[in-house]
Amino acid sequence: MNHFRMGMRGLLWLMLLVFVRPCFASKWTEGAKTVLYIRVDFPDYEGEPISEEEVVEGFKDANQFFMDNSNGRTSLKVTVTPVLRQPETLEYYRGTNYNEEIINDARDAARGAGFDTDKYDLDIVSFRRNDGSVGGVGAIGGKGLRLFSEKSMRITVHELGHNFGLPHSGLWISNDGSILGEGRLDEYSNPFDWMGGGGGIMTSHFNARFKNLLGWIPDADIVTPTTNGMYHINAHDFRDAQGVRALKIARNGDTNYWIEYRQCITDQAYPMNGVQILQGHNNNNDATLLDMTPGSPHAGWDGSLVVGRTFSDWEAGLHITTVNKDDTGHGGINVLVNRGEFADNQPPQLTLRASAPTSTIGAVTSFTAVATDPDGDALHYSWDFGDGAFAGGSATASETWPGVGDYIVRCTVSDGKGGTANASVIIRVKFAISTLKMLPGLQVKGRITCGGAPLQDVRVQAGEQQALTDSDGTYTLVNLPPGLYQVSASKMGYEFKLPVPRSVSVKADTKAVDFEALAQEKAKPQIHIFPATAGKAMEIEGDAWDNPNGSGIARVEIFIQRGEDYWTGNGWVKARTPLIVPLSGVKWRYATNIPAEQADNLQISASSTDRAGNSSDVATRP
Repeated sequence: MNHFRMGMRGLLWLMLLVFVRPCFASKWTEGAKTVLYIRVDFPDYEGEPISEEEVVEGFKDANQFFMDNSNGRTSLKVTVTPVLRQPETLEYYRGTNYNEEIINDARDAARGAGFDTDKYDLDIVSFRRNDGSVGGVGAIGGKGLRLFSEKSMRITVHELGHNFGLPHSGLWISNDGSILGEGRLDEYSNPFDWMGGGGGIMTSHFNARFKNLLGWIPDADIVTPTTNGMYHINAHDFRDAQGVRALKIARNGDTNYWIEYRQCITDQAYPMNGVQILQGHNNNNDATLLDMTPGSPHAGWDGSLVVGRTFSDWEAGLHITTVNKDDTGHGGINVLVNRGEFADNQPPQLTLRASAPTSTIGAVTSFTAVATDPDGDALHYSWDFGDGAFAGGSATASETWPGVGDYIVRCTVSDGKGGTANASVIIRVKFAISTLKMLPGLQVKGRITCGGAPLQDVRVQAGEQQALTDSDGTYTLVNLPPGLYQVSASKMGYEFKLPVPRSVSVKADTKAVDFEALAQEKAKPQIHIFPATAGKAMEIEGDAWDNPNGSGIARVEIFIQRGEDYWTGNGWVKARTPLIVPLSGVKWRYATNIPAEQADNLQISASSTDRAGNSSDVATRP
């Protein structure tokens, strides 16, 4: 069994969007695309924004990227204009927020110089700004792109992705250290995707859902599991990739999980040894990466579901396990999909053994997981060695460490149906030369229970150190310098009480920092009503959404009340009567014709209900 270490890389830039229309697979997204690159300057700010040679060289990479992503279906050929003078000053365009006027003026200037933009599939207006900012604006699903002070092609390719119809590829960041908990969408932060945080790296292909939307992975190569079992996925990030390249698993009537596999980001161990799980919705083109190691400091780089690990969506009754890789062709991976309540399923039993409790720098320590399953289910093993290294697929493992300290080695065993067992051991690594003395950090230990029963997979943190509880509810924080620490615990669906003061003074190894967990009520779905728009009193709009771990919005109800009467859409009745409104993505809209003499002093409210029957608080019209 191999074990792996993760690397880190990252890029940051400014990008702005103009929304035009959604993407779709068509002649728009395939074929030999001609691009007119219009370079402009201004009466008050002269000079070329980028040389012709830089554009031509940059588009060699851009063309390769689109050819690789599209399986050779889409290419780019660029024509570069001389530097053309805009009719207005840079200061003037700044006052328009660099809107479409700058594009239209540049197109007119290009026509005057003999370059008719109507004869090109795409066009780019490139200029310099004098405020030091770098960025771009791209129409989504349409022609039109402007760049400012951009020379690297990172933003160019990203904005061309918008032109082809793609939105951003984000990362879901929960508030409670869970995968699906309440939190926020970090819009640019899928690190593997050029439409997220992966720009500038040729191997940062668009995700599998985006390729399917563009027609670059056909529907025939997307499998929708209808039965429990093993499914094979090929890597999609090669120009000649073929066969099944993604799974599309319905979470509910609104939401799907997209499972993809990459093998070209070779400097990153997690995507090389696991699948990415993205969440998308039927009513829009979004694709949000779910972080399978939430709470880590690596911002999604370790977000893949690596071999031996299971992702469980309890609300959907869905369990996804990465089982093993194969080396056929460009490589493939096997994924186990189980859907059901499995009410009688019993978790595995696990004992973890280490060849020795101490080691030295560079020395090998071996581990054995002794596990059984009461139901006779096949078991899947994953290992975390406490230093960024991991392994999976085997009941045995070994590791060497590069530095002294205490390391938490944790093994997780899964039955693929939601049953898991966790066990850990602490290995103290010392200098190999006996005359060099190690000054070990301090430890904080405790146990977390809920109703007297142990609670596993709770994230406990003090300072920069964190740990997860094992099956017996115990945890150990290691390598803490002496000091005063705020000790916290988090797990989706629970609140935690610390019997002792939350501030713990650590002057020596500290024990019995225990928590009692209380199960929370399920998070409610949410709803908003937008403020009234002048002249549109009888058009009511808003949005409604559920959290990623929710069951999905089933319906939106609005109530229009006048005194004691309720509007039905056709007239007034005394009974409290809801108006059922359809959703489009998270947006809803209701329009009706109430006689003008009856449209005064209306009280308007709305609520949303998810598929599990949970209702939001009632929102009223501002």
